[in-house]
Amino acid sequence: MTRLTAIGVAALAALGWTQAGCAAHAAGRVLDNSPVDESAIRRLEEAYREAKVKNDATALARIVAADHYDMNQNGNARNRDQLLELFKTFSIRSLDVDIERLRISGNNAVVAGRQREVRRGRSGRDCREIHLFLRTYVRRDGRWQLLTNAHYRDPNKGGPATHTRANDVW
Repeated sequence: MTRLTAIGVAALAALGWTQAGCAAHAAGRVLDNSPVDESAIRRLEEAYREAKVKNDATALARIVAADHYDMNQNGNARNRDQLLELFKTFSIRSLDVDIERLRISGNNAVVAGRQREVRRGRSGRDCREIHLFLRTYVRRDGRWQLLTNAHYRDPNKGGPATHTRANDVW
């Protein structure tokens, strides 16, 4: 799957979420960003970030849903087992995550944001990338789990569309 397809999938998901929110608002219902649920999702985002940096497949297994679907910045798709296998050895030196939007509706949550990643490249040198991401979480059996994750390189490298930050100029 190409990067354009990945971007298209993320855009369609965001559009669908926006339309669902507008329909809910028009019907007199509002999206339920309760402080308890929002805090739980933010903690899960931090646990996900930390597990990736520490190559903690056990923690990732708790966070990621059994039917998880992941698409990286190159358009490579992975299921849960493939993601867990990858992060047994994939080396991320640092990962900073900024949540730009978090929307919750019932047992579903969408998190959109950006991340700055430093990893060891094949040449042995550090690779620095800025990604935009869209993740969906579902609440099952009383706990939140990461269902989907799609991210891609920020074409503006932190530019106007993503609120430029001084440390994004690499």
